Amino acid sequence: MATSWTGRPLSPLLLDLIRSPETGARLKQDGDALVATGERFPVAQGFPVFIPGAIGKGQTSPAETQIIDAFALRGRSYFDDNYGRLTADGSDRRQRQAVVSRLLETTIKPGHLVLEAGAGPAVLGEEVQRLGGRHVAVDLSHQNLLAGRDRVGELDGIVANLVNLPLASGRFDLVTAIGCLEYVPQMRRAINELVRVSAIGAPLIASFANRNSPRRWWDELLVIPVSRVKRRAGGGDDSGYGRSLVTESAVASMMARSGAKPCQVHWLNGGFLGYPLSEMSRIRTFERWLHTQGEFFRKAASEFVVVARRVR
Repeated sequence: MATSWTGRPLSPLLLDLIRSPETGARLKQDGDALVATGERFPVAQGFPVFIPGAIGKGQTSPAETQIIDAFALRGRSYFDDNYGRLTADGSDRRQRQAVVSRLLETTIKPGHLVLEAGAGPAVLGEEVQRLGGRHVAVDLSHQNLLAGRDRVGELDGIVANLVNLPLASGRFDLVTAIGCLEYVPQMRRAINELVRVSAIGAPLIASFANRNSPRRWWDELLVIPVSRVKRRAGGGDDSGYGRSLVTESAVASMMARSGAKPCQVHWLNGGFLGYPLSEMSRIRTFERWLHTQGEFFRKAASEFVVVARRVR
């Protein structure tokens, strides 16, 4: 029998953390809504929604709409397709997840409060729970959070935009933003928000698409446009959603302005040969070897993960 979430109280942890994104006021639950004086935000199937368009009511920006619509169709299959069925032959996501898992292992202590920003279907939820952390997921897609709860069980989740987090400042012992910031048009604002909700000294682990990667140029100039043409020819939606490429120095600058100091950078995945060559196991093996042949090749990686700490 399916669990009914109608009118079910949110967890005390989530209610303690949530603030109005408009006024910063504390909110209290009133049935299937969070309310304060002059403010009301819906709670849909157990998840507070601060982007009304995410559940079919209200306006969203074009960037938000594209992502919400994309995951409305594949929220239930996304985790299995992209993480649950990873092969051992060095796929990009497996390499990234291996690095992130090692960082979580050395960072999370029992009782730590962990924010997974751009969580998708709570991709890190099981790992955070295994390490004894208290996990909170934020994502644009309501469907993603529903899928995440189906997989991990009880889930504290919020439907919100990373550029305006409805969360109290300085509360999280760890913040992660993996595979999401490259799709946020206002990346600097998002980083500022992620740092704001972090405790002083707390780490922020975030991944970025590398602007200095020839593979990324290949993708942006050829692979993505061709994919859009093919979808349009097949009668599908050819809009897709945009990706922002950044350099290590640009990330360091954005973080410094937000009050965080980068302390580690991990360069991931092949950086030279794009799809479909990057899907071939021999090409991946060659790219991994090339990655070890000096700083120039290493920093041409298609992606990098930054570990920073809030310093003010």
